[in-house]
Amino acid sequence: MGAIARSLKLHGGLPTGTAVTIENAIDEILNVSMIDAPDVSGGATTQTVGFQITDFAGAAKAGEFKLEMGAFDDADLGVSSVIGKLATATKGSIVANEGTSTIKVKTDATGAFECTLTGATGFDIFLGCAVTFGGSVLDCRSIDSVTFS
Repeated sequence: MGAIARSLKLHGGLPTGTAVTIENAIDEILNVSMIDAPDVSGGATTQTVGFQITDFAGAAKAGEFKLEMGAFDDADLGVSSVIGKLATATKGSIVANEGTSTIKVKTDATGAFECTLTGATGFDIFLGCAVTFGGSVLDCRSIDSVTFS
């Protein structure tokens, strides 16, 4: 039984069968699986980064999804990157803020998004996603990092 269904039972419960319906709906929450982009070396300043929308089993989920993607200076995704800039989508599209550290994106029909991250030697840049206005319910805990050396 899912956490929400357990919580409802602890708070007085629902009519028989309702918790099962809610639990099945919870299984429809999708994941954002960040691409494990390799680190960059030799003075290069760009890397392809992105994500794939998946179901709980890890299978790619087709459909166009709206999200925000950001480049950050820390693994807690608390400080927007001064160096890292996201631009030039190669899968999906950038809807707003191209060339900044936080962009609004839409995946392609396969649920994938990729773009170029520009950085600088000596920096680690962490990447994450968040649901945006008009977006689907997504688990956005997956993060990635790229080291520029």
